[in-house]
Amino acid sequence: MNPAVTQWIQQLADPDQAVAFYAYQSLQEEVLRTKEPAAFAAVIGKELIAEAKPGEGGSDGPASFRNNAFLMAAAEKTAAPLHPARVRARLARLLGYVPDASAVPYLAKALADLEVREMARQALESNPSEQATEALARALDAVGPEFSVGVVNSLAKRSGAKAAAAVRKAAGSPQPEIRIAALHGLSEFPDPSLDEILERATRSAAARSAARKTEGLKLALAKYGFDGLIAGIRRDEEATRAKERVFSPRGAEGGWDVRDQPAEFWDQFNASPPPGAHLRVHPILHWTEADIWAYTRRENIPIIPLYLANNGKRYRSLGDADITFPVASEASSIEEILLELERTKVPERAGRALDHETEDAFERLRVAGYL
Repeated sequence: MNPAVTQWIQQLADPDQAVAFYAYQSLQEEVLRTKEPAAFAAVIGKELIAEAKPGEGGSDGPASFRNNAFLMAAAEKTAAPLHPARVRARLARLLGYVPDASAVPYLAKALADLEVREMARQALESNPSEQATEALARALDAVGPEFSVGVVNSLAKRSGAKAAAAVRKAAGSPQPEIRIAALHGLSEFPDPSLDEILERATRSAAARSAARKTEGLKLALAKYGFDGLIAGIRRDEEATRAKERVFSPRGAEGGWDVRDQPAEFWDQFNASPPPGAHLRVHPILHWTEADIWAYTRRENIPIIPLYLANNGKRYRSLGDADITFPVASEASSIEEILLELERTKVPERAGRALDHETEDAFERLRVAGYL
């Protein structure tokens, strides 16, 4: 193995970002071309989990987690690491390039490192070995609810009986966010024995909520005979809503024919509803989530605190309390929300249980009259 590896590891902590970047690039090239992945994993792994001598250490400390009791308690039990968090995160990422199980013991231990465990989880997710699956499955029993959803998502991206068994176990969690993630993950496994679990899930609170809203709207239409309803849906919210039109005709029962939508070229709209039916009008259909927040900031529109981060989570989309969950976020102001939206890949409705059912579930609800 290249004797410069040790020097590059030390340079990862260099205050000169150019030096640190060059060191990381050099280490990445080394792991990709090495013929001794186990030796490389041993050197990098030992540095990743190395503990500092008393009075030394590069951790940012428990103050990073002062707003979270679970993280605070865990941090107090963790020995101070030798390297700062930014270095340990890079080391964990490098272990993600190791193509065999030799990196797994170090990454598994790093799952207890509150400052870099997310990077360690992603590295285990990309590791093809069965040992990586086992490490993630064990982590479900060892980590708190703050981290379990990510572990479930990683297991759902893997194959094999062990991964499926771990996700099935998580589907029985008393924590609703873990349970929803697990039920969504079970649909990724081609195992007929899981169908019953998923079938029970579709008869859950999400299904009852959707039926309540759909039937309630139909009753209101029958009672008041509206010619049109104005709704604030947007195309970027959900794939089915991307098929909508600004002026969307509905049948007499409020039904929606997704295959028979009027053309709306050059902003020319048909504003006449069919006889006995009505129109759904969607004036902000073309807006994005970022547009909404930019407009809210510009017009100084008041918002409720649920949209702002509290203990590392916030709501991006609101629905019934029993089927709507917060997502991980540190955005505590509209400005921070806008910055977060520029880099996140998490869907806006990730916390809505309804969106985690079968692929066509939402479309079937809209065909039936769901707003």
